[in-house]
Amino acid sequence: DFTGWRTMWVRYGYDTTGTPRPDMDTITFRAPARVGTLYLDQVIVNAPMRPDHPTPDHQVPGVQPEIDLADNYHWLALNAFEKDLARRGLPTPVITDALRADLATLRARHLATNQGGPKPTAAMLTQYAADVAALGVPELTTREGRLVPARPGAFVDGYQTAIFPPELSKELKAGTTPLRNYTDKMFQIARAHEQARRLGLPQADAFGQLWLRCFVHLRDQGFAAGSAQGTIHHIGDQHRGWWDSLVLVRPVLEQAGLWQDARADLAWFVGLGRLLQDFENPDHYGGLVDVLNTLLLGLVTAALLMPTEREQITYLDALRRWCDRAITYSPGVQGGFKPDGSMFHHVGMFADYGRDGLIGSAPVIGLLAGTAYQVGPDAR
Repeated sequence: DFTGWRTMWVRYGYDTTGTPRPDMDTITFRAPARVGTLYLDQVIVNAPMRPDHPTPDHQVPGVQPEIDLADNYHWLALNAFEKDLARRGLPTPVITDALRADLATLRARHLATNQGGPKPTAAMLTQYAADVAALGVPELTTREGRLVPARPGAFVDGYQTAIFPPELSKELKAGTTPLRNYTDKMFQIARAHEQARRLGLPQADAFGQLWLRCFVHLRDQGFAAGSAQGTIHHIGDQHRGWWDSLVLVRPVLEQAGLWQDARADLAWFVGLGRLLQDFENPDHYGGLVDVLNTLLLGLVTAALLMPTEREQITYLDALRRWCDRAITYSPGVQGGFKPDGSMFHHVGMFADYGRDGLIGSAPVIGLLAGTAYQVGPDAR
């Protein structure tokens, strides 16, 4: 009946206290000073690890203390983004009727962007239920007033299997479910639920419960606020189907008492605190095309799903200012846009990444266009 898995990747030579020695041969686990059971799984004591993969989170905040200098800062610095936002906050603009009207416009556009798909039917519901079962998602049950998986389910793999030893990788990965496949299916289910609810179809509740089943299992696997799963590398490529779902299934989450959890998860995984970046530090351009491609729409969604109108306007205004600073010519070999029309990534011209950055950001630029939140003339 255990729930709430967490994963950590720790480098002996960098993330621990003391001095590592070649003759070390023992690992000791010290449990909290209270009654209970400590569950361990997939303990890998000695494996090669890319130095820019380990990610600090609430469980292991001391991992990769040099995170500010990491090439993958834009993916991995979720803890730093969260702390910075809590410490500094965002300035609130003077709220006018025009800002409120444009906010309503953006809400409607954002919803319409995510709506669609084939008309829900009983046959579709049967197929989606079979798909969810094939992904290894367990049924739901209630324990101490909380929705939890009724039994162990599939290991959902974002990038966590990257650390598996090559000689064991195939065996260990058997039965795992790729995160991208998982969240893409969640988006399909969310679209079916929203459309069925809007059309008054009898399958609406069943689609909603199917999505909720996926959500609860995903959080139980460790994809939740404050958890980086060992590494959060390339999370934007794999997680977007989940955050695109949220605007469609809000009533389901609210009824289950999980809406605030979902919002917190979204803010964590998109690194909402990155909106404070002023780009005075050239390192802020590092990984920019990754953010434009895979995280920018998630940042918009996080802003639009803030609890109050005032907060929604505040975060959208911060997003506008972030875009105006980011969509400028970056210095030297830093990532981003160059005066000759090229785009840089990983300290060099990288046409494929540049293309993807434009593909991911263009819908956001279009979404904001014609409102007070659109990017400024220099960025345009």
